[in-house]
Amino acid sequence: MKLNIYTRDNCDYCKMLVIPEELNINIINVDVEYSGFVPGVVPVLQYEGVNLEGAPVINSILQLAKDVHNGDYTK
Repeated sequence: MKLNIYTRDNCDYCKMLVIPEELNINIINVDVEYSGFVPGVVPVLQYEGVNLEGAPVINSILQLAKDVHNGDYTK
């Protein structure tokens, strides 16, 4: 699962993100030598073309992904 999180410098909402170390997340600072997709609002989590905005939403998704990664959910 490839997740991208778009952030900016001096963004108070971006500072609220809790990013688990065990997940493979690509953090993209759009203020630092970046010329691709630039969201109108940051932070944004992007997965397979779906964009989710806002630190509370992103933190919830990341916690769920961490729990799955750690085997907390099984079939």
